[in-house]
Amino acid sequence: MERTSTEVRETLRILHVGPALAGFPAALAAGQRAIGHEAVTLTRPPNPYKFPSDVTLSPFKPKATWQALRFARRWEPNVVHVHGGLWWLDGLYGIVDDAILAVHYHGTETRSRNGLKWRSLPDVTFYTPPDIRDAHPGATWLPQPIDTEAMNLVSARRIEGHDPIFAHFPSDPATKGTHDIIDMFVRAFGKKAVDAGRNDIIVHGNGATLWVFYGIPHQAVLDTIANVADVVIDQYTSLGIYGYVSVEAMALGKPALSTLRRDLYPYDCPVIYPRVTKLMELARDEGYRKWLGERGRAYAGRVHDARQVATKSIDAYDASKANL
Repeated sequence: MERTSTEVRETLRILHVGPALAGFPAALAAGQRAIGHEAVTLTRPPNPYKFPSDVTLSPFKPKATWQALRFARRWEPNVVHVHGGLWWLDGLYGIVDDAILAVHYHGTETRSRNGLKWRSLPDVTFYTPPDIRDAHPGATWLPQPIDTEAMNLVSARRIEGHDPIFAHFPSDPATKGTHDIIDMFVRAFGKKAVDAGRNDIIVHGNGATLWVFYGIPHQAVLDTIANVADVVIDQYTSLGIYGYVSVEAMALGKPALSTLRRDLYPYDCPVIYPRVTKLMELARDEGYRKWLGERGRAYAGRVHDARQVATKSIDAYDASKANL
């Protein structure tokens, strides 16, 4: 029988350690606290998008590891949840007394193979981007968590009297396929004018606008999705996945586009593969955008809700503890 978040269970003290990673550690910790556990995040810079963190560690990895171990000695966690795989120094987290060692793979460390040290050390493993699942047999999939209850309270709207706005928020334009996205937009709508600012580029087409934002804080991303964007274009890559911005778009009721592989996700995933014809259809059909937005909200609530993801993580901790 599937366990629900309302059942009585031992309260755990969970220590999250690692980079900010699109706010995943903070969102998971918040979900774990929401279902009755104690959770603290120790984040190693950089954190350019200003995701929440309880403690900021040194940017120098050896010092950050030492700081985290000192914190663990004082706080005495039941679980040490290391994000971003295990590098050479991270093997030291295995010495925290009486704590489950959970290791979480977020993509880059697996694709580069730099964060795959100490593979036999963890008591439990997790992965998030599904393109790396085959590299981690036996690991539990934890989707990117988001507070869907908070997102449901946001009154998302659009700018009336304007052409539909496609928004793109690349953390790294080279790896997110920004050039290809701009090219696709121009093929769909032409290019009447381009406005370039310090943190954005606006491409004005015939019947639609593409707004590309670079390096803006996370809260500004959320505000822009809610109040400016009609459609969010996540990425155009060969990885076959969607990222955090797609999750946020869905939770806010906006259509999300990304070059995903359908076999990697639940059958009802409403993220759309970006193509010229699809951009044109989304621009001209407001009803279609609203329908996709409604499907996105439902999917985000079912798959990405932080409390449900947190419950899944607690179940995995408990299962590993039973096997010790």
